Amino acid sequence: HAHMASRLLPPVQLLLAVLLLLGIGTSRPRHGGQGAAKGGGAARDLGVGVMGVGAWEPGPVMSSRDLRDNMYPAAGHAPCVLLLNTTGGVGCSTKGKAWATLQRVTTMAEVYTLTASRMLLVPAALFQNLTLEYLALPPPPPSTSSSVAATLDWRPHVRGILVEVGERGNVSASDLLTPREPAGAPSPPQHSATTNAAAAAAAAAVAASHSPSYSPFSPAKRYPQSDLRPAGDPGNHTWNPFGTGAAAARFDDFPIAFLDAEGTDLARTFAEDNVRRKYLKPDRVASVDLTMQADGLNSVTCIARGACFPVGGFSVVASVPPAPTPITKSSRRNATAAAAADAVAAAATAASNTNLGDGVILVSARLDATSLFHDLAAGANAAMSGLIVMLAAAEAYTQALYSWQRSGDASGNKTDDTAAAAAAGLHVKTVVFAAFAAEDWGYAGSRRFAHEMDVATVSATGPGASALPGLSGRTVDAIVELGAVGLAARRISASVATPTVYVHANGGGGPGSDAIVTALRAAAAVGAAGDAGIVIERATGAPRYGNAGHLPPPSSLFSFMRRRPDTRGVVLTEYDGEYIDPFHGSAFDVGTEAVDAARMARLAAALARALATMAFADAGAGATEAAAAAAAAVAGAVNDDAVASKTTELVRCLVDTAVGFECLLARRLFAASAPVTSRYTGILPGLLDDVQHRLGKTDVQRFIWNYLANTTAAADSSRKPCGSGGEEDCAGDVGEVCVGATGIGSGDASRVGAEGVTGGAPGDGGGGDDREVGGAVNENSVSARDTEGEDGAVDAKGTRHGRRSLMGAAGAGSGDGGGGGNAGVCVRASPRFVPALSQRLSFNRKSGRWVVSDPSPADASLPGGADPLWAESNWPGNIGIIMYHHEGAARDWAVLALGVAVTAGAYVLARRFDHQIRERLKEA
Repeated sequence: HAHMASRLLPPVQLLLAVLLLLGIGTSRPRHGGQGAAKGGGAARDLGVGVMGVGAWEPGPVMSSRDLRDNMYPAAGHAPCVLLLNTTGGVGCSTKGKAWATLQRVTTMAEVYTLTASRMLLVPAALFQNLTLEYLALPPPPPSTSSSVAATLDWRPHVRGILVEVGERGNVSASDLLTPREPAGAPSPPQHSATTNAAAAAAAAAVAASHSPSYSPFSPAKRYPQSDLRPAGDPGNHTWNPFGTGAAAARFDDFPIAFLDAEGTDLARTFAEDNVRRKYLKPDRVASVDLTMQADGLNSVTCIARGACFPVGGFSVVASVPPAPTPITKSSRRNATAAAAADAVAAAATAASNTNLGDGVILVSARLDATSLFHDLAAGANAAMSGLIVMLAAAEAYTQALYSWQRSGDASGNKTDDTAAAAAAGLHVKTVVFAAFAAEDWGYAGSRRFAHEMDVATVSATGPGASALPGLSGRTVDAIVELGAVGLAARRISASVATPTVYVHANGGGGPGSDAIVTALRAAAAVGAAGDAGIVIERATGAPRYGNAGHLPPPSSLFSFMRRRPDTRGVVLTEYDGEYIDPFHGSAFDVGTEAVDAARMARLAAALARALATMAFADAGAGATEAAAAAAAAVAGAVNDDAVASKTTELVRCLVDTAVGFECLLARRLFAASAPVTSRYTGILPGLLDDVQHRLGKTDVQRFIWNYLANTTAAADSSRKPCGSGGEEDCAGDVGEVCVGATGIGSGDASRVGAEGVTGGAPGDGGGGDDREVGGAVNENSVSARDTEGEDGAVDAKGTRHGRRSLMGAAGAGSGDGGGGGNAGVCVRASPRFVPALSQRLSFNRKSGRWVVSDPSPADASLPGGADPLWAESNWPGNIGIIMYHHEGAARDWAVLALGVAVTAGAYVLARRFDHQIRERLKEA
């Protein structure tokens, strides 16, 4: 019997081996497998090393997981995802897995020749025209010939778009450089003397500028957020001539993603294999799964169902002098009863001494940015340039004002101007510095700020209390907004020694807006003879609307103009009638080449001097001369060299992707979660009871909070040490906050602002959002850490896990004890976090759900209607991009038939083997 078995087993073993091989071959899913996005690393650094076709190679196989990863390699990427408002959705999603043969194209001519379904791999320089035509082309008429129809409507053949990262492995505008005409190249024929003169002038201007030429890359609309324009604006002006509108379009069942360096290597290797094989089977395919749970819903419905979370964040607001802030429960928790009573009484006195009818000057900028690919939102020019100028101007103005207030002679007597100001009873107008969050999403930050200012109460607690105690109920007398003011040489030639900054005034503000323009222009004219400076001119490039002057550009100013058309306000930008940045609202608005720190510093110094003029402008009858002297003294105390130094350092912290929050200034202020993160607004899974707690705030928000607290701190601050207890360590001092408790410190906790010392706050130990998109941390809100990954991030194999738990869940953030117990200081300042969120939203902590209420009649009656209420869809646990070899349908059927035949044959042989064994056993 053993002899018989030994003769039959080898064929059976061979048969089983064949079946195993066939099983592996037939187990490949035609539509992809459980793939996922590999982590892309820092927001704009998408990989390392030089890429090239064939650079990707399978890794060693040490386990079944390694075998799977080699069979279905994942491509790291930053995806376009689904966002929703009250009327529908924008962005990208798929209905399950979208897959097709991978093909690399570099020109539109190649796209026009497509005849079969393809997943396109394109360089960034082609993406602009590709999406523009994809969105703009109408379907061909029925009578069109098939060959022409293929050219006119190639879209049915495109299953999705994957964008390559540049050859250096990171997002850089240099990847979009276009070749320039060689010197001496023939000019096109001219048809008139006028045309010749115009062409000669244009050629001379180009030759003089030496500015490089770039292929544009701007997915924003031609008029961003035109639905929320103020009354009287027809909304038909083209502000962004480079815009395709892709960021506001809906790509249904059509994935779009920006690949990282390794993902690009993988895709280019597979695409080249297809070319070499002339797209014969087996071909190389890309399978993209961007399933979105809120697909087909609007924001109101999906929030109610828990299928999405609101898009939003926290604006940061501080004032000079500090606004009185009443003591709250947390700040008097460790104080004695007597001390607490004294503190409350002192707060009430401070509040009563504040004239709530006294208007304020608002200086604002954007705190975050947007991009079609959220992980790659940097906003170096569109957002960070204005923010940097505002921060530098805030410090310059504050130091100049406090220096003037403290000024005196050797005997301690006040100088003539300060004595005259005191005798005249001059009151310095409060200047509020605000960094608005979520402005690209319905102007959520400025809209909420305007609402909070109208809540006429100074109470810090209780129903209906304003998030701006000490400021609410006061009028905004003047607004100066900093828009895109990067003034980079790639847009304004380096040969221009004195670049022009344009001031867009709300003509409806009448003489009040004119006075702001006059103050800014006069301040810009101040400077030593021969020094490079800045010129501020009134913008006239946009059309006029009614009798209100020229249209202001899309800006936070709209939130105030929609409420009060006579708002006195201006917007400072580097452009006149239209944007000059070809990368507005895109991933390529990134890096130090997008801004010019020296030029921005000149603007910051001019703004600080203008604020001095405006702060004393309403001196009243009989105090004009004293006010003018005081304004001149404060303006004269602005130190241009110090402003230049601070601006340069802020550029390193907020724009330079090689440094980021590893800069010394940031390290002294707080403990960042990562050196560089996306500036995308992010989502809010929930809301803490104490909005002022630093838990759940992005690195940028916490940096700005600390910076403004340090910069605007009153000269009479106690400066006593504080630690991880935060404000509780400062409980005995009304209106003081603890800054610097998690920074590296300076060795001298008694000095505030001398060397960028202070910053930080309780719970300032790291970023708050472990939810990831495409591998880059998006830290706008707090959620539970994922147990499947080491720290809730993308795991080592590139799998993206769902992690949308509620705010305050166990393990959220990096802990609430700070970053190592470094000593901070207590300063009297009034930095505040203000939710950049619709008033329609409230968070039910019992159910853990957001609740959406109906819009108020006042809000609904504003031009453009009620808040659009933006939200971002949730997604399943594993989504992403994989690539694999696809054998083709015919081969799949053939393999299936062969597998069935072999299985049937194996069954027959097994039965015969069993029968023979039984017969032999009977004979025995």
